[in-house]
Amino acid sequence: MRRATITTLCCCLSVLLAPQALAAKRVAFVVGIDAYDNLPAQEQLKKAVNDAHSLGEALKGLGYQVVSADNADRCGFNENWQKFLSLIEPGDEAAFFFAGHGVEIAGQNYLLPRDVPKPQSGEASLVKNESLSVTQLLSDLQEEGPRVSLVPRAWMARSRFGTRRGAS
Repeated sequence: MRRATITTLCCCLSVLLAPQALAAKRVAFVVGIDAYDNLPAQEQLKKAVNDAHSLGEALKGLGYQVVSADNADRCGFNENWQKFLSLIEPGDEAAFFFAGHGVEIAGQNYLLPRDVPKPQSGEASLVKNESLSVTQLLSDLQEEGPRVSLVPRAWMARSRFGTRRGAS
């Protein structure tokens, strides 16, 4: 199922982006996190890094310069995110893909880096502060002025720190 989703996404990207002008750069940030320092074995992921690698290779084949981060902690994610942002110039095409865990807190989405603390009941503020706000990431990306921004969702959301539901 994951392979089919990635293949479909790559086909859609190639159809949508193939005729674009050659003057714009294509830049992508691709992240996959399987191993979480503070989560139990049954909550570790098995294919997020592989999915990120597959999509990164497909994007390279479409002419993207890919910045990637495997099993990134918060600092490593932020360092690579800044590297990605610094490559974008107004009018460029930008893509961002994250395969890993995420949470929704009070209607806002957060991506979980490798070193996020294990969520406990009543610790929403701690989790928000140690996670990566999707709203802030998208705002950062928009500030760089890319002509096209592609942000497919591939994270596994944890609603209320417990119930899994797939992102769409």
